[in-house]
Amino acid sequence: MGCRGSRPAVESPSHDNDVFCQDTASSTGLHANTTAAQHYSHPEGHIGLDVDSLRELLVLIEDYNRDRAESEWIVTTTDAANKLVKVKTAGLPDGEAAWANLLAPKHVGVPDVFISHTWRGKIVPLLQAVIAEAEARPPTAQPEMYYFDIASVDQQKTDQAAGNAAISTEVLHEMFTRLIAGCNRLLVVVTPYDSPIVASRLWCLFEVCTASRTNTPTVVVLSPAEKAALQTRMEGKGGEDVIIEVMLAVSSAAARATVPEDERNLREFIQTRVDGGFEAVDEIFKGALRKWIAATAEAIIERPSTDNGVGGGGEPTLKDGALANTAGRILDASGDPAASLALYETALRILKAVHGAADNADAAVVYSNLGNAYTALGAPAKAVELHTKALAIQRKTIGEEHPSIAITYSNLGAAYRALGDLSKAVELYTK
Repeated sequence: MGCRGSRPAVESPSHDNDVFCQDTASSTGLHANTTAAQHYSHPEGHIGLDVDSLRELLVLIEDYNRDRAESEWIVTTTDAANKLVKVKTAGLPDGEAAWANLLAPKHVGVPDVFISHTWRGKIVPLLQAVIAEAEARPPTAQPEMYYFDIASVDQQKTDQAAGNAAISTEVLHEMFTRLIAGCNRLLVVVTPYDSPIVASRLWCLFEVCTASRTNTPTVVVLSPAEKAALQTRMEGKGGEDVIIEVMLAVSSAAARATVPEDERNLREFIQTRVDGGFEAVDEIFKGALRKWIAATAEAIIERPSTDNGVGGGGEPTLKDGALANTAGRILDASGDPAASLALYETALRILKAVHGAADNADAAVVYSNLGNAYTALGAPAKAVELHTKALAIQRKTIGEEHPSIAITYSNLGAAYRALGDLSKAVELYTK
């Protein structure tokens, strides 16, 4: 269970006529087959489906929307369950009416990947994100199977979209622990990136927490369009602020679930079975976001250069340096200064290559940010050294009257305060 258009940016294949079991011909190749449930059986009813089936679901949703007024479109996962999945599975036997049971045998199996999402979230970018992640991975000997509750669970019986079926604390512990532990990764679809719904939903936070407890890697994914928007934001000045705000706003204690009993059970689970309670859950989720930001920045910087000069495969650019600095700030400000060090060092290396010298105004900003990270790590003497270097560069390049130098004086004051030299700190704060 996960927590509660246009063509995809990745290339969509033509309809695979053997994806779905058929009794009679249909325009989409999908027809309810009441014997399809015999094709695959999981002891707990957990059915995975392959990425071809997810592509086909995306095509069906887009076809549905294309023929209707915008007010009638399938927008959210809830819409897809009510307007498409439940309609197509209406003829299947009770308890076997999962959408996955409409699929041909080769397209279903034991779940390898768990998709964590929100029922209120938009389903087209969700599917685009999962498909893009799958296509970016090295090929496997056997197709990976995805547990996607809207398709893997009998929506006729559970009616998850209506949010009226609570799950007990024991089931939360037993079923989800086994299901997620059996997967090789958990995908968290963070959309929109600047105000992700998953950060405020207890189910999603619980699933990420369960992945951490079972040592199942968590991978944050975005649709191609959202990923491009995030990159543009991170390359711009001040682009990190909104992402820092997202991370600082993560609060499992304030998160909600649609079903009141679910919310009570999830809270009880977190408080009684998770060491550190809500704070630990928050840190687990923010840790997943930090890894995602760092990986996103590194992938952009290291990829081959494009026609507009972005990417580190060729000559480095100022945008690459800004991106590394931004990612470092995000990690530092959200509570992981140690992880920010490598990104700041990358930024300095790029700026030196671009400017032809280490002493430039852009590098001064990064030196000061690096100093802040060392202050947070309990190394104020190293921080003083870095802030002092930043000041020396700024005096030569932008002068004493520039507003940026005031920030560096303040940062240097904080480092001296951490050293215990309060008089020097006051002197610098006054400047």
